[in-house]
Amino acid sequence: FGSLNDIQLYLLAGTGLDLEIIDTASASSWTTDAGIGIDWSIKKDMGLFVEAKWNWLTTNQLNNIFVISQDIPLLWGLRFGL
Repeated sequence: FGSLNDIQLYLLAGTGLDLEIIDTASASSWTTDAGIGIDWSIKKDMGLFVEAKWNWLTTNQLNNIFVISQDIPLLWGLRFGL
């Protein structure tokens, strides 16, 4: 396994488009997110990571009311270099 020197902190930021289809109504949303993560290189092209993001969704639904919702997913897993 890697040493403590192989731990790297990183920041996330971005925007995108989200399409949601719920029952018979559908709406498109703009998303903005920010986050932070830690990557631990355990081999040359392999690492373990943990990251948390804060997503904001701004939606113009069918009745023209903007709805802002938020979620905070926590992700972890194994990273392979390609």
